[in-house]
Amino acid sequence: MRNILSHGRVLMALLAGSMTAAAQAALGLPHAWRPLLIASLGTFVIYNLNHLWDVREDAINAPGRRAWRAHSASYWRVVMVLAAVGGLFLAGSGGQLMLLLTLILVAVGLAYSIPWPLQSGAPLRLKGKVGLNLVLIGAGWAMMGVGLPLVEAGASLALPAVLMALWVAGISGILATVFDLRDLPGDTGQGLGTLALLLGPAKARRFLMGWCALSAATIVGAVGLGFFPPGVLTAMLAPGAAFVWVARWPLDSPSPEGYSDGLLLAAVAASWLTVLALRVFG
Repeated sequence: MRNILSHGRVLMALLAGSMTAAAQAALGLPHAWRPLLIASLGTFVIYNLNHLWDVREDAINAPGRRAWRAHSASYWRVVMVLAAVGGLFLAGSGGQLMLLLTLILVAVGLAYSIPWPLQSGAPLRLKGKVGLNLVLIGAGWAMMGVGLPLVEAGASLALPAVLMALWVAGISGILATVFDLRDLPGDTGQGLGTLALLLGPAKARRFLMGWCALSAATIVGAVGLGFFPPGVLTAMLAPGAAFVWVARWPLDSPSPEGYSDGLLLAAVAASWLTVLALRVFG
């Protein structure tokens, strides 16, 4: 089960659905399962495709994942196809705008992951371009976490939705950089450019801790200005968990994969605690 959750990127899919649910509740939108399921299924497919192209990096960063994928490739690809079909079916059932937004999200995810062939040299991967990779990740997660619920509810894009999109984008960027910090050996060997590689482990750690604090402060400020009810403050647990992870991660050795999975589970729990605080306690 742990292999499926971790190596099969099921945890990332759970996180996508959880953050979408948190954004939906924070914006006071009616609860609807369709955006959550589209977010989860789409994330599952995109992240699994990304790791199909990360074979060389995973050989260094996560040899266990590479071995599991080789063993389970035959049936796991069937699961990916079924997830893709299910996600597109749900998007189509939500109308043309929902389908269009879902296709845009798929395009952003593929643009980030695909090795684009060049006339000479190694293929270009946008995930290895510092800055652009974080923009694509943040934009994709923001459109997914906030855009899908807004389209489902037929709501317009107001300032609270923009603030919530910034929170979703910020958390996704924090997690991406945390995992880049963890994956430094493989990314360095394959020539991928990441913020962690550009800054180095020590500076990247300080940058991330500041980023976590800024994310939490944004939520506090938004609640203080009356954009969100106080229950949204539970969302600070997500950057808080990342802050603790970064503070405890040893600079001189890569983190065990299970430690990273614990961070994802903490972010999932923080999102659902936010939903609970808003839906039940108001």
